[in-house]
Amino acid sequence: ADLKYASERLRNDKEVVLESLKNNHGGLEYASDLLRNDKGIVNEAIRRSVFSLKFASDQLRNDKEIVLTAVKKYGEVLQYASRRLKNDEEVVLEAVKTHGPSLKFASRLLRNDKEIVLAAVTHDGRVLEFASDELRDNKDIVWRALKPLNDINRNTQTLKFASEQLRNDKKIVLRAIKSSGMALQYASEQLRQDMEVIMEALKDTDSAFQFVSEPLRYDKKTVLRFINQRIRVLEFTSEQLRDDDEVVLKTINNHIDELQFAAERFRKNKDFIMRLALIDCSVFKYASNQLLDSKEFVLIALRAPKALESKEDFSKLVNKKFRNDKEVVLEAVKRNGAVLEYVSVRLKSDKDVFIEAIKAPNDLLFKEQILLFASDKVRNDRELVLEAIMQNGRMFKFASEHLRNDKELFRSSDEEGRENAEICIL
Repeated sequence: ADLKYASERLRNDKEVVLESLKNNHGGLEYASDLLRNDKGIVNEAIRRSVFSLKFASDQLRNDKEIVLTAVKKYGEVLQYASRRLKNDEEVVLEAVKTHGPSLKFASRLLRNDKEIVLAAVTHDGRVLEFASDELRDNKDIVWRALKPLNDINRNTQTLKFASEQLRNDKKIVLRAIKSSGMALQYASEQLRQDMEVIMEALKDTDSAFQFVSEPLRYDKKTVLRFINQRIRVLEFTSEQLRDDDEVVLKTINNHIDELQFAAERFRKNKDFIMRLALIDCSVFKYASNQLLDSKEFVLIALRAPKALESKEDFSKLVNKKFRNDKEVVLEAVKRNGAVLEYVSVRLKSDKDVFIEAIKAPNDLLFKEQILLFASDKVRNDRELVLEAIMQNGRMFKFASEHLRNDKELFRSSDEEGRENAEICIL
């Protein structure tokens, strides 16, 4: 039984509590105050779960042997140690070796201890945040903290916690941005104007351009230099340059989706958009609202190859007015049935629209969801549901409750499911 529900007498019984800990039927938090001050009980609890230290008595959370055992397993439990042990060099050093961020629980004095802080930042450079101001201005400490992490945990934030002086140190900043170009945002204003630093950051990610010093981001000659290296610039350059023919045309030539950040005069120029569409049909979704308010233009866009590669593209191309227009919606669902999710309530009940949606070429996941996006009326229409499950038997689960009780429909969906499985196997 769980110790949580035991009587006060049993929670004060050493044999019962030990047995409970061994069988994972309750933690130290449910033991009596007397047993939470028992070294044997607490050691056993910590062996089972290091976080049991939280429930030990004040006296044992001040016991160096107990606390050392715990922090060697996982340093974060330093937070439950006594104030005296948070100021103990040996205890804190062991804690940061297993969990760098536990430095934040150390005493102010030890957060100014070079050996301890070095050990912490070696484990995780981002804990530089918890070091003293003095050590955040120490080049050895900051250099160690800026070691590259991995592709998932990029070392972007560490430079933020270095001193102002070191954020103006070119070697330090270059080390930071080689780990993550986005660290450029924490460099000094002076270094955010340094082309060597900037290019190193942009080598990692175009997104770092937003942190380049404003005078350079707004300078046409510099921006063109970046564009010639295929760097995306339009989103974070000046309005003047987003309206500049040379800048816009060159950057769109590299990345057609940059059109979304160009001045409106480019995005509402129908002839310009149509010429770009000959290169890449995805350009239609970046057209201005003025163009997308034209039914003729929207139909042209929807008929373009790969116009609706994802159902989300529909919401970019088709405004609310046309989501209730049967001609427009039919054109869309023929290309991607999953866009049925975004059409008007009226057209979710339209038989023609639904039939075209289930016949459209979609992957199995979206195909099985199409019936889910239809109206209740459609999901209760036996003829339409049968048509749907003949396309994909797994749609049966989205039929109305009434039709999910239909034996013939169920058998049809099962047969279709087997056929799909055989196709996948082949």
